[in-house]
Amino acid sequence: MSKLDDLLAKKKTVVPVLDLSRSNIQSTEEFKRVMEKVPDYKMRPIKVRAEEIKIREKDYSFKMPKKEMRKLLKSNGERETLYTYADPIPGEMKDVVLMELCAVPIDWKMLTTLRPKSKQEEEYFSRMVEMGKLELKTEAKDRREFALNNCIKKIKNKSGIVETRLVTCESCGEEMCWGKSCGDFNYDLYIRVETKVIKPKPLAASSNKTKLNGRKKSTIGGAKIKVKKSANSK
Repeated sequence: MSKLDDLLAKKKTVVPVLDLSRSNIQSTEEFKRVMEKVPDYKMRPIKVRAEEIKIREKDYSFKMPKKEMRKLLKSNGERETLYTYADPIPGEMKDVVLMELCAVPIDWKMLTTLRPKSKQEEEYFSRMVEMGKLELKTEAKDRREFALNNCIKKIKNKSGIVETRLVTCESCGEEMCWGKSCGDFNYDLYIRVETKVIKPKPLAASSNKTKLNGRKKSTIGGAKIKVKKSANSK
């Protein structure tokens, strides 16, 4: 019993904690002195097992208002109704697939018997076919250029392993650029240019100079002087 009483009577020793909240460090030497006071706690890193990890899966269910539900059902799940643009193709030519006409290098009037009503609509439709042909040409050109230069380099290193590297552009410094797209779409090319207004030159006063019988008549300081025309002058 005496041992038990001794154990119960013992007070727990309070471990002093270093409080550096009031310290004002103004130099590196003071910082080193304060760091020397900080004890080195030898603690083992706590390893958490996968079995001990517990994630609480909360129920985040919510109720949608009935009005909003009706709107979504009417608009096929779209919250905001999309703006419907008018179809630019003339009504008589809607049965024709535009890209099929663009793919063939023949005039579209030779491929179909359908025609728009007015001449203006016919010109507009032919312009649309022309734009579609230019679009297909541009896509084919881009494919050829990408096949020739796909911005990927394969280099063998000293150990014989093939490394793939992305080429960086010399002008813009971006990857996957071969120096054409950054040149075509440069910001400096689209800056608003200030127009310079050229001031007209003032006309020379010809009131004092007159020609009489092949002689030049001029006045200097109010006195009239006659100057003979030279033979070489035209």
